[in-house]
Amino acid sequence: MIIENSAVVTIAYTLKLEDGTLVDAVGSDDPVIYEHGQGQLADGLEQVLLGHKKGDELKVTLTPDLAFGDHDPQMVQQVPKEVIKGVDELEVGMQIAADTDQGPMELTLTAIDGDTITLDANHPLAGKTVIFEVSICDVQPADGSAALQ
Repeated sequence: MIIENSAVVTIAYTLKLEDGTLVDAVGSDDPVIYEHGQGQLADGLEQVLLGHKKGDELKVTLTPDLAFGDHDPQMVQQVPKEVIKGVDELEVGMQIAADTDQGPMELTLTAIDGDTITLDANHPLAGKTVIFEVSICDVQPADGSAALQ
């Protein structure tokens, strides 16, 4: 079976930045299972996987517009440290879950300057070109029998 919308697809992958820095790796011993066409992967990756089958291996470079989006400076805000509750020690790079006017979001703490912190609501890989190396482990019809992760 080939990958088409609504197919249940199982993949293993590595994700790297252009300079070769490893960002994430998911092996075939604990693969990602998703329903194709539901926006669970980067748009560009879903487009590239369309039409492939079990056993295929791909290496794809995705520009920000096809991966995790461009970095939007309007999604970066400086706020008083005291807005973060329940965290003993703040560190640059930490992820903070927040309830916002737009719903729940993951924010990255990007700077600490005295009593002011900078929070970034962009995806951590926004604005970056990324390289996926993907192994397609399985492709099944969407009949509800596969456990999605």
